[in-house]
Amino acid sequence: MRFLLGPAGAFLINTSLFLLPRRLQISGRQRVLDIGCGRAAALRFLTGRLKFDSPPVGVDIAPAILECAAKDLRAGRAVELVTAAATRLPFADESFDLILSSYLVKHLGDDAMQRFLAECWRVLRPEGMLVVWEFAPTRSVLLNRFHNWILTPRVKTCRLRGYGDFVDIAIESRFADMEIFPIRPILFPPIPRTGFLLRKGRQAPGSAETI
Repeated sequence: MRFLLGPAGAFLINTSLFLLPRRLQISGRQRVLDIGCGRAAALRFLTGRLKFDSPPVGVDIAPAILECAAKDLRAGRAVELVTAAATRLPFADESFDLILSSYLVKHLGDDAMQRFLAECWRVLRPEGMLVVWEFAPTRSVLLNRFHNWILTPRVKTCRLRGYGDFVDIAIESRFADMEIFPIRPILFPPIPRTGFLLRKGRQAPGSAETI
C-alpha cells in the first residue's frame, strides 16, 4: 500500500491522471483542491505539467500521510497541504474552481457522503466542478467481499458504490447536474472503478439547485 500511494504506484492506480488536464480542460488560472489527497500524487502530476497562479491544495485527515506527501514534493513545492476531514473543509465559500477526490468515498457512509457533497458545493465557485472516482462493486457478492478485504485492511468502513448509488445520494445535493466521468485506462489493481462529475450551476443568491 505504501508503494501504491507513492509516486511510482500512482501511475498504476491512477493511470487516467495523464488524460485529466485535457478531459477537464484544466488551466493554470483555476484553483484546484484534492480531497483525500494521500501523498498528493494527483497534485504533483498536475503541477508538473501546468503552472498555476495559486498553488493547488491537498487535504487529508491523516497527518502522517501528509508528512510523506511533503517529502515526496520536496523543497520548493507548489502545493499546499492541509489536515482536515472531507466533511468539514477549512476553506471559505466559493474558494475553488475544481475539486478532485480519488478513492475516498468508499470510507464514507451515506450521511457523511451527503456532508461531503455539501462541503464541496459550498467551497466551489459558480460553474465549478467536482470529479470523484472510486472502486466499484461487481455483481458477485463474494467478489465484492474479497475486494473490500483487499482495499481496506484495518479500516472499518468500506462501501463500494456504483454510479446509481452515487446518483441516489447526489440527488439530494445542490449541484446543477451530474454525469459519468470516464476514468479509463487503469492498470492496477484489476477491480472495477466508477467516476462521476458534478457541476455547480450559476447560483443566484438564496436559490437552490437540484440535479
